[in-house]
Amino acid sequence: MGLQLGQAVLDDILIPSCCFDGDTMFNVDTVQQIMINYFEYNSTGLDDVNFVSPLQSDDENVAKLMESFLAKIASDRNLLVSKFISFF
Repeated sequence: MGLQLGQAVLDDILIPSCCFDGDTMFNVDTVQQIMINYFEYNSTGLDDVNFVSPLQSDDENVAKLMESFLAKIASDRNLLVSKFISFF
């Protein structure tokens, strides 16, 4: 999923949380892991001869996507500030 993050839209990453008993509305841990995978893949292949760098537009799309995601989850009253900050 991380490899396709550049083509994702906001609805693709708004994953509902499994439990709604005071937990966050969206599964932010999964989205954070997908984002980490995207950046790890893009940084580990730099020395690989067969590596094809992502298009700059993919990085821009991911940045805009994360900005939209953070704006959406910011209204969640149950989201810990530390969890929100961990995206930076």
